[in-house]
Amino acid sequence: MAKKGEKMSQETKDRISKTNFKGGFIDKNGHRILRIEGEYIPEHRMIWIRHNKIPIPKGFIVHHRDMNTLNNNIDNLLLLPREIHGQLHCPKGSMVGANQHRRT
Repeated sequence: MAKKGEKMSQETKDRISKTNFKGGFIDKNGHRILRIEGEYIPEHRMIWIRHNKIPIPKGFIVHHRDMNTLNNNIDNLLLLPREIHGQLHCPKGSMVGANQHRRT
């Protein structure tokens, strides 16, 4: 898991260069959270939205293919229905991590 204060990659800096970036942090699930124009947004969601030029549809999650929550390369991000995403992280019959991903 990432440590608080981890430096951003140059790719991330380039992707947010046109925004009013004011800092961020790593949340309890290991996602990098950015503060842009006074609002907090998970970096992987922002990258997916900017790349695809559409909002994330209701009921969908941006999933990290390699399960590395700091690898926010667009090739590593996959839009999945919430139910399918839950099955990947919470095998049938298991309640571990069931509430880990909530829509922000």
